[in-house]
Amino acid sequence: MNRHIGQIALVVSDHERSADFYARVFGMDHIFGTSEFRGEQHDKVQQVKDVASSCRWLIDDREMFQLEIFTFENPVSRPLAKDHSVYDEGYNRVIIAVKSLEETISLAVDQGARLAALLPGDNRDQPTHALIRDIDEILLELVEAPDLIPGERPACIIGLGITSRDLTTTIEDMCEGYGFTPCEDKLQSRDYSQEGDRLERFQMLRLDDMYLVVSQYCDGRPRPLDYRLQDIGVMNFAICFPSAEDFDACYSKTQQMGMQANIDPFIVKDTASITYNNDRQGFSVEMIFMVKKFWGMYGFTSPTLKDRLTSKFLNWKAARDYRKHLNRTDS
Repeated sequence: MNRHIGQIALVVSDHERSADFYARVFGMDHIFGTSEFRGEQHDKVQQVKDVASSCRWLIDDREMFQLEIFTFENPVSRPLAKDHSVYDEGYNRVIIAVKSLEETISLAVDQGARLAALLPGDNRDQPTHALIRDIDEILLELVEAPDLIPGERPACIIGLGITSRDLTTTIEDMCEGYGFTPCEDKLQSRDYSQEGDRLERFQMLRLDDMYLVVSQYCDGRPRPLDYRLQDIGVMNFAICFPSAEDFDACYSKTQQMGMQANIDPFIVKDTASITYNNDRQGFSVEMIFMVKKFWGMYGFTSPTLKDRLTSKFLNWKAARDYRKHLNRTDS
């Protein structure tokens, strides 16, 4: 396994409803979930007081990749603006290859999404891209590209779009820090990112089989001063590492470059290493190393009965510890 984008995290208003939407529209497997992520340790990881969340995981046929869908009980997530656009600073859309644009749009609309825009390709009568808003107004860029979809599934998540105040810094952070490489715009994303004459600079980056489409606009809308990771939208992405040594080397490199983690990595020797890192413009990148025997319990593969029983105990323990945590902070 190579270093790769192994997780894309969304924050939604109802994680069960959204998990069903992504399973039905894009053919992902809705396999598992947890309410374990709450309490003192997670306050530090996510840099918020008294955080409490529940999430669901969806997978496809790739090794160690998941779509992670959160609902936050505390702090309650604020809705995404209805005019949210690709020129909004930060992670602003999920990019999904589909086998049939027409069929996917029709199914998505039937499930509560709405069509925002179509972009024709060389044949002006035949759209190749679409921008839709899911049931929480999260932007999804659909690209008709059957060759990028292995197997029989109707769709495949292939990346994220991000708008940066400083494209040069973002490219340095992602390439020198995390191992992305610049690549050609094979998805025609530049055309779809123009927003009239607003687009100043553009670069597509690649890590293994996933893309990060980076744009800079002359009047890009900055993130609100009170922006929180827990607000509805694209939360972040996670890079998964093939070894603890590779995780450590990447973490050391990013800190030397001036990036800052929310907390020193949580490390279980030779088993798992996890932290929420932030690039030099404050964009969150989760870093994960995890041995395969824990993949089922944390949603990277279908869980075994043992995974489910262990998770049930951890959820009970997290709920108990969270009540104690709240009592300590209130006293």
